[in-house]
Amino acid sequence: AEPFSDRFNLVTLTLKYNFDSFQLLSASADWDRQQNQTQDISEAMQFYIGGFFGPPASWPFSSTATVTEAGNTWFGLGAGTITEDDYTRQYSEELRLTSTGSGPLEWLAGGYWAGYGATSHVYSFYPATNNGFNADFGTTNLADNHRKVDIDQYAAFGEVSYQLPKSLKATVGARYYTYHSNSVTSVSGVSANGTSAPLFGRASNSGVTPKLNLAYIPDENTTVYGTVSKGFRPGGPNSPIPSPPCPATAPTQFGPDSVWNYELGEKLRFLGGRVSIAGDVFYIDWSSVQQQVAPGCGFKFTANAGKARAYGAELEIALVLAPGLVLSQNASYTHATNTTDVPLAGVVAGQRLLDVPQATANTNLTYRMPLA
Repeated sequence: AEPFSDRFNLVTLTLKYNFDSFQLLSASADWDRQQNQTQDISEAMQFYIGGFFGPPASWPFSSTATVTEAGNTWFGLGAGTITEDDYTRQYSEELRLTSTGSGPLEWLAGGYWAGYGATSHVYSFYPATNNGFNADFGTTNLADNHRKVDIDQYAAFGEVSYQLPKSLKATVGARYYTYHSNSVTSVSGVSANGTSAPLFGRASNSGVTPKLNLAYIPDENTTVYGTVSKGFRPGGPNSPIPSPPCPATAPTQFGPDSVWNYELGEKLRFLGGRVSIAGDVFYIDWSSVQQQVAPGCGFKFTANAGKARAYGAELEIALVLAPGLVLSQNASYTHATNTTDVPLAGVVAGQRLLDVPQATANTNLTYRMPLA
């Protein structure tokens, strides 16, 4: 059996207060997630031990480590499992001021804070009755890894829109962000070549992400727009991986990545708002791409894998079937490729970007009704 459990709790609170010319909004959220899973690694361990640690003469763990049963070591390690327990929690607070006047000038300003914490415990202990493993390594501990990560994010943002002549509307905005992360990781066991000292990691970054939008709005049912914006994603720590069998070049940290997004789109409504169509085409420049790397030693890490670009199109059609009942269909196409070689990550310019599906589609049926 391979048990798996995933518990997620989310609590949100939104408060609004209207002043004479603007609205104050407070949005608070608190969520936590507990994941536990156990996997059978019996077959994988035969490959791991036999394929990566080589014949008995090259055992890297200690001069006294011997193989008492070569056949059992290579092919008869017996049953083994690995268990992962993860807990994450984040609290966030956003305060926003939004203008409510009817003039050509609209504005909003606000601040944001989020505190994120995560703990992870990954461990694998072979049963004491497994003579092949215990006799060879003198321990039941294959792996016992602990990691704790804390990230604090702060941001201040503002946006101004102005209604221009000829049904044009211009919007300019910017967001200043800063974040600080701290991590501590400790590993022990055969997979870590023994016990290592705790590894401490610290990272921080700050910057500004701008936004520019120009929209043509001839009537309340038609909008055509163009947007240029920048976004970012914070970096973080990697769990240590053993060397050997993994390369010693694996980074202990990975940095933030960022994107410049260029988008042209439209939003149309028909039949009194019962039918709506929204579509866009986009082009993205992606720098310092965070990419998961599998160096072929049974472990993975995250690295900044150079630059990439993506372009594509999105389409959404929604139909109001009855009051509160909406049927929607979404589809998208994305062509995303790396544009630089990154030998550490095994990335070659021109290859498709991992974890970015080329085509997606989904159908949704939504019903909303007031509770009081």
